[in-house]
Amino acid sequence: QPLRRQSGLIAAVNRALLRPVFGAMVRGSCADVIWLTHPEQVEYIPREYQGKVVYDCMDDALAFPQPAVFTERMKRDEAALVSRADLVLTSSASLGETLRRRYGASEHTRLVRNGCSGSQAAATSSTSRDIDRLWHLGYVGTLATVDVEALMTLLQSLSDVCVDLVGPIVSWTGPTDHPRLRLRGALRHEQLAEFAETCCCLVAPFR
Repeated sequence: QPLRRQSGLIAAVNRALLRPVFGAMVRGSCADVIWLTHPEQVEYIPREYQGKVVYDCMDDALAFPQPAVFTERMKRDEAALVSRADLVLTSSASLGETLRRRYGASEHTRLVRNGCSGSQAAATSSTSRDIDRLWHLGYVGTLATVDVEALMTLLQSLSDVCVDLVGPIVSWTGPTDHPRLRLRGALRHEQLAEFAETCCCLVAPFR
């Protein structure tokens, strides 16, 4: 599966193997709703499936670094998924606008902000250094797509900066012993506001 974007042959074999597997899962479950989170998954909906389809669009999948041939195929998949879906959820207004610009307006699109439990915490404007006299930069999300090289260059260049990463550590591919790079693991939603208060700013360290 991880190698599918490095070889067209591997990608084709991957699709051929997964179609019957997912098809059997859907038919065996008698599912009324299929909830998809990525454009490529539309290929695995059984042709005879008559239930509802939800496209939960959390990211702009086409914007991630990958060979152009895979981006074009993914764009075709996403167009098919948006057309097939009975409900399209986007995690931001700008992401919804991106889908509308690419594929046209859809009355089935709804905005549901990512990671929001419904309760709101009071905003703060703290920009002071922490007790350790370091400027803490915070990040919350998946660690699988973090630009490790950029973070290490940052820490090497700025000796008074610390980076705190919140997310599942299992997907982290960088060092675990840097004194100014702290892996906080996953936090509950209600803990995120408290974490943010310890940071002078939040960053999105992607390529």
